[in-house]
Amino acid sequence: MTVVWNKVRAALRALEPKEEKLVLQEVKFKRQLFLRNVTRLKAVIVYFIDVGQFVQSCFEWESPVRSFIALVLWICGCIWFDISTIPAAALLYLLKNWLIRWLTGSASPSTADEYDVASDDEDDDDKEKEEKKTIKERLQAIQEVSQSVQNTIGYLASLGESVKNTFNFSVPELSWLTATLLLAAALVLHYIPIRMLLLLWGLIKFSRRLIRPHSVPNNEVLDLLSRVPDDEEIVSVF
Repeated sequence: MTVVWNKVRAALRALEPKEEKLVLQEVKFKRQLFLRNVTRLKAVIVYFIDVGQFVQSCFEWESPVRSFIALVLWICGCIWFDISTIPAAALLYLLKNWLIRWLTGSASPSTADEYDVASDDEDDDDKEKEEKKTIKERLQAIQEVSQSVQNTIGYLASLGESVKNTFNFSVPELSWLTATLLLAAALVLHYIPIRMLLLLWGLIKFSRRLIRPHSVPNNEVLDLLSRVPDDEEIVSVF
């Protein structure tokens, strides 16, 4: 067998749609697969939550040195911000991960490879594990995961319905308040450069903890949407 490999063509091929498998196995519901997929999704969500908590810790001045560096970087970014900054920042993050991997000398296979091997082994041992577990343990595991999925889907549905009800005047007072805020935002964005607004927003966020030490961090948009009832609340009231 002779394999001809062209790096340029391979790189261009990676930017094209992936080939679809012509022969697909019928996907059946498996409790182990369901629990594993939920765990994978939870790990991704926890990762972004950790990133958000790290950013929030900079605003809270939990580490003065780190917050000061973040403030300086934010000011410099707002002053010299350019559209090329976005891919450059992603490139720096990529290089940072490569540098950590190179310094630690990590030559282990990727997480995806490890997962594939582990999943194959788990599939072979599914029947043995099912036999060892009692019915109560199975039901409890399914109930915990199902409750987590149920609460997440319910929260997202409620948030989406609140957005919809904001724009269809289900609560006229809140809808008119939103219209006023949108008009003010449009005028501000039209007359004030975006970099000045970002600089002002960053200064307010970083100085909040210093000026008002006991204030609670919040998100104004989510606070407004929390006042708008979703469809279930509207039905229960009216």
